[in-house]
Amino acid sequence: MHPSKQQAASCRTMGAARLAWRSQTRLLLVSVCLFATDVLAVLAAIGMAYVLRAWLMPLLMPLPALVPLPNMYTYLIVPLTFVVFLQFDRLYQRRLPLWQQMQRLFKVSIYALVFVLCVMYFTETVKQISRPFMAFLWIFSFLFLAVSRYAMKQV
Repeated sequence: MHPSKQQAASCRTMGAARLAWRSQTRLLLVSVCLFATDVLAVLAAIGMAYVLRAWLMPLLMPLPALVPLPNMYTYLIVPLTFVVFLQFDRLYQRRLPLWQQMQRLFKVSIYALVFVLCVMYFTETVKQISRPFMAFLWIFSFLFLAVSRYAMKQV
């Protein structure tokens, strides 16, 4: 083969390798951004559920004081559970239409919250946690995850 043809062939393979590397880097960056927005969405859901249960619900009816969720659950167990279930449902790898993604987020939010409740039951933490707080957490986690996924899809 002529040297210039060899050079052209090697340039094409190097260009394809660069393109593959850029594609992989972009996919990794998107996954990291999705991970970060998911964790922030779950933390925002915990905060909103706490505010609604601790400050707004007592205005409507007399309720006992709310015992806050322990920090280990707030910052580690609950967000990590949601992320693991999102990963298990392959929502970090696949690019799905929005309505299919919302279906999966709905399912994941239910499974993750049930798992968190089971962990709280076995560690006997569930006795201190308010049921309306957990219901609000489920509603807001689904809503905030859906909104954050929609916003990330627009970027």
